[in-house]
Formats: sequence, C-alpha cells, structure tokens
Amino acid sequence: MTHAVALIAAFCAAAGAAAAVALWHDAAKGPLARRLAAVGSTDPQRARLRAVPRAAPEQSTPALGTRLLRVLALRRRGDPRAGGQPSTLALQLRQAGLRLRPEEWRGIVAAIVASLGLIGLLRLGLFGALLGAGAGVAAPRFWLRSRAAARRREFAEQLPDALALMGNALRSGHSFLQAAELCGQELPEPAGGEWRRVLHETRVNISLEDALANLLARVGGDDLDLMVTAVLIQRQVGGNLAEVLDRIAETLRQRVRLRGEVRALTAQGRLSGWIVGFLPAALLVLVEIINPGYAAPMLTSGFGRILLVVAAVMEGIGALMIRKLINIEF
Repeated sequence: MTHAVALIAAFCAAAGAAAAVALWHDAAKGPLARRLAAVGSTDPQRARLRAVPRAAPEQSTPALGTRLLRVLALRRRGDPRAGGQPSTLALQLRQAGLRLRPEEWRGIVAAIVASLGLIGLLRLGLFGALLGAGAGVAAPRFWLRSRAAARRREFAEQLPDALALMGNALRSGHSFLQAAELCGQELPEPAGGEWRRVLHETRVNISLEDALANLLARVGGDDLDLMVTAVLIQRQVGGNLAEVLDRIAETLRQRVRLRGEVRALTAQGRLSGWIVGFLPAALLVLVEIINPGYAAPMLTSGFGRILLVVAAVMEGIGALMIRKLINIEF
C-alpha cells in the first residue's frame, strides 16, 4: 500500500512539474507577445514575409503583391524558405478553432499523460505506465489534427459561397475589404470567423497581403491558395475581380461535389481502416473488464509484451495501407 501511495505521489509530482514547465515556458514570452499573436503579428508566415525586401513607400500595390506571390510560388514547390504550414502550437490551436493558449493546452496534455500513466501503472505496472503515457501524448495530438482537418474541410465547403458573396458585393460597388466584412457577418463558422480575423488584422496596420498570407497559413488548402493568388494578381494587373471570383467559385463548387462523391465511394474503406485499427484494442479492454486477469499472461510476461508490440506494429501498417488506398488526391 505504501509503495502504491509513493508511486501515486511521484506521478502527481511529475504531472505538476510538467504543467509548471509548460506554464513557465509560455509565460516567459510575456503578455505583449501573446497580445501581438492574437492579431497574427508573430506568425512565422508573417515573419517570412518581413524577411522579403519590402517595397519603398513610393512603390505601388503591385510591388507589394509580388512579395506574397513569390512566397506562394516557393510554397507550391515545397521550398523551405516559404515554410508552408507553420508548425507552432499556437497556430495549430487556431487551426483547430480552440480558444486556448499553448500553456493551457500543455497543461491539459500533461494532466492526461499523468492520469493514463497512473492508471496503467496501477493495472499493469511499469509497462502499463509507459503504454498509458504514450497514449496520453498521442491521443491529444491526433484529436487536434483531426479537428483542424475537419475545420479546413468545412472552410473549403463554405469558400464557394464566400466567393459568390464577394463577387456580388464587388458588383455593388464595395471594396474588397468591405466584401470581406460582409462575408464575416453573413457566413457561419469557420469561414465567418476567419474573414473577420482578416478584417481585424488590416485594421491594426497589417497589409492586406500579409493578412491573406496569415489566412492561408491558418487554413491552408489549394482552393484558398487559388483564391488568394487570383486576388493578388488582380491587384497587380487590374481586371474584373468579381468575374474572376465567380469563375473560381464555380470551379470550387464542382470540386466540392466531386470530393463528396469520392468520400461516399470510399466510406467503406475508411470504416474498414477504423475497424482494423481499433477493434483489437477495444476487444482487449472489453475482455479485461469482463474477466479481469484473463489477459494477464500476455500483459505481464515478456514474450506476451513482445507479441503486443508486434501486433501493434502490424495493425499500424495495415491501417496505413488502407488509408493509402482510399486517399485519392485530385
């Protein structure tokens, strides 16, 4: 009993230390950095744009648009100078639509790791503690990426409506920023919130080019990339932006329809991947709950643990192969 209490105290101390380190790491940046990050000034994408020589005050808007077009061209080629999607935790949280600071997220993850590790330690010993801690690290990251991907998919589905709304506003005599404000007011989340953020950034003396770059970094996707590139080209060479946006909106509608058909045709394959990945683990947990100790030889012996590791690796390979088969790029 004393040994179990000591282990519990050690895990609680480790969780508290991890949370304290996470809080100190981000709090050391100070409130000013966090307030600037709220308007996108500290995004890596914006820092890369600042690294590109800026146009002189007397230069025209086309020269400013050339900077972002160069960054977009590097991004399409996968050049590290463009960076593509920044991998900072703050940006990942914004991509997922979570109103959490990085230190808060790290504290939550530390608590999950400590809890699952403690449960595994009490049930299966050191091996269970390592297994639970690993699951506590991987599960929040997987959930965060899944939520960000779902949010990007929703934005892509709403983008044709946003472009059509912008085109109608431009025909009515509104400017591009006024059209973006209309999208922020009329469209639901996540598209409405993203366009409101673009508008807020331009109001704190961030150029439209940088605001669009921040939007592209937060959301990503070829559809938005096409729209941003078209807007910047129009700002350089002129032309009927409303007609261009209408054509892009029609193209994107066709892509959304085709994407929906592909997802419907590959639904069975995706379900098979989920079953292959989670059914064995779920059955093991269910058997352990119904008949405790039944799987003890596999969970406690060295040979049984080796079999578990081999099975986990083979399950992962099978899930990746199924995902590769159903992941159709177009």
